[in-house]
Amino acid sequence: MKTFIFLLFLGLSSAQTTTEPCEITGVCDINLDTLVEVSFYDVEDDYGCPLECEDLEICHFYSVFVDPYDENLNKCLLFESCNIIEECDECTTCK
Repeated sequence: MKTFIFLLFLGLSSAQTTTEPCEITGVCDINLDTLVEVSFYDVEDDYGCPLECEDLEICHFYSVFVDPYDENLNKCLLFESCNIIEECDECTTCK
């Protein structure tokens, strides 16, 4: 029984892919053909944007950066595709 519980816990913890760090510096090209949704999250919230993308079947990429009008918020952009990365040192994009 202990082995089953351990394996169940191991399976659940390995299913959490949203905590992986973003590897792409920059932001996806913002256009109406690829942009799915725009949201805002507290700057301390590292999970809101990836979880929102994970919940939408059409979302395959997301870009995150501090909102220039409110430094306490992260702007979260969800994309269906991301063929062009625009330069932005303060932005990160993830799959």
